[in-house]
Amino acid sequence: MIHLARWMSRLAFSVLVFTVGCGGDDGPIRTAPVITTHPQNLTVKAGESATFTVAASGQPAPTFAWERSSDSGATWTAVQNATAATYSFVAQAQDEAARFRAQATNVAGSAVSTAAQLTVQVAPSITIPPQTQAVTEGDAVTFTVQASGTAPLHYQWQHNGAHVGSDQATFILPHAALADAGDYRVTVSNMVSSVTSALAQLTVAPLAVAPTITQQPQSQQVSAGSSVTFTVEATGTLPLHYQWKHDGANVGSDSASLVIASAQSSDAGDYTVAVSNGAGSAQSATATLTVNTPAAEFTRTVPGIIKNITGLLDPLWFTRANWQNLYRAPQVSGAGYITGLSLQYNGAQSAPTTISSLTIRLGHTTLNALTPAFADNINNGSGQAETVLSGKAYTFPVGTGGSWQRIDFDTPFYYNGVDNLVVWFEAIGPFGSQLKDA
Repeated sequence: MIHLARWMSRLAFSVLVFTVGCGGDDGPIRTAPVITTHPQNLTVKAGESATFTVAASGQPAPTFAWERSSDSGATWTAVQNATAATYSFVAQAQDEAARFRAQATNVAGSAVSTAAQLTVQVAPSITIPPQTQAVTEGDAVTFTVQASGTAPLHYQWQHNGAHVGSDQATFILPHAALADAGDYRVTVSNMVSSVTSALAQLTVAPLAVAPTITQQPQSQQVSAGSSVTFTVEATGTLPLHYQWKHDGANVGSDSASLVIASAQSSDAGDYTVAVSNGAGSAQSATATLTVNTPAAEFTRTVPGIIKNITGLLDPLWFTRANWQNLYRAPQVSGAGYITGLSLQYNGAQSAPTTISSLTIRLGHTTLNALTPAFADNINNGSGQAETVLSGKAYTFPVGTGGSWQRIDFDTPFYYNGVDNLVVWFEAIGPFGSQLKDA
């Protein structure tokens, strides 16, 4: 039989009718494919198998070819090696929203199924974790996480393991407190699974407190060459910084102490220190350094008045002698520390003369002439004298008018520059004639 096309002039459409004979000389019956079961929309998790199925009738049995569209059906691309009624593959994130259809074909014709859409549920993945931060008490803090995965994504923030915040990708502390310091993390979840971020640490520094000086540097009076240390104590938020000044000029280092190893007259003056931090500064009171330089030492040009020689055993030799000298203020020439004097043996001898024990004491007096009793001469108000040398031995060379012997004091004596000066000697010999001081 041959097919018959019959045009129906009164209708606005035509129908193509296939009439297939049964056997005989005309061969087997052939019918074009008809889709009987269309592929269905499918939802799977990424990594799972996605399977689409189609069914079609037709004689002979049709073959299938699957097609894919990634642009909502605008264009279609054949899927390689997908020629069965069932098409299966492992779904990945990039397959999300892809559409699939099948074309059934035999010698009598072809038919195309409706398209089925694939939904791929992707587990959450953190792409940018929350970051560690350091702030000052009262500052605002915002932790943020960025994640991918099938929506909706849900967020659970934690602080030191305890739940905080709301179901948001950001967690905000408007005013950080010291108690807010610690470890923060967030768990992101959806219908597939969940993932937890790495820890982000929050450090909250106490609100800075300006320095307060609790111990001021103290004024000092020293002799030249002495070591001097000025010290300040202060409270406030660390770190504290220190700037010392001497008569307004910067000196020293960034330290709570200022050390002058060997004070000289140029070091005398006013000292201050400014203590500072990020919150402010504090200025110390003034500490004054006085450096006393030694008064002029006794020299041969300053005669003494010898008084009260005692212990004389014979005209030339005696074993113990005590004497005292008076020096008037103009002779000493100014206030300061007296560090020593010079002695000379004033007599002839054939061998060196040794003083086995020499003791010297000094004191102030308003007298212009001495009395025999040493203590009676110390009348400047203190009523005391100072021992500057105790029991030292000295040897004088042979010959009349031997060389001067320098005597350094154990303890310097401070002379006020106003009163007269009394010097008391005790010498244990034996030695001849007499000693005199310069």
